[in-house]
Amino acid sequence: MEHVRRTFESAKREWAAGGPAALFDDGDLIAWYVFQARAYAVERQDWFEPEAFRIAPVFRRLGEVLASLKEVNGAPERAARLMSEGRKQPDDGLFELLVAAAYKRRGWAGVTFVPESPL
Repeated sequence: MEHVRRTFESAKREWAAGGPAALFDDGDLIAWYVFQARAYAVERQDWFEPEAFRIAPVFRRLGEVLASLKEVNGAPERAARLMSEGRKQPDDGLFELLVAAAYKRRGWAGVTFVPESPL
């Protein structure tokens, strides 16, 4: 998170000087998401509204359904993969976790993440 904070702070200084700058490392988008979710919750000085308004609700909902998600077979592994292999494109993994939790909360039996295999 400290790397994300430094990148963001540097970008804000560049913007203030009139130059273009990337707010975050696009190779680690999940870290930016976590940073913005935390900023929305507790560190508003780091909140970037155009990003946080869409990120914070997803993380809030994940927190709300966490108990159900813990009952889904393979969910911890999917979340771990999201934080390692899926860092550049986390939206798919976040969506999959939310859908799995929704199925479980609606009483579906046997909600399971199946191992992915290339075609």
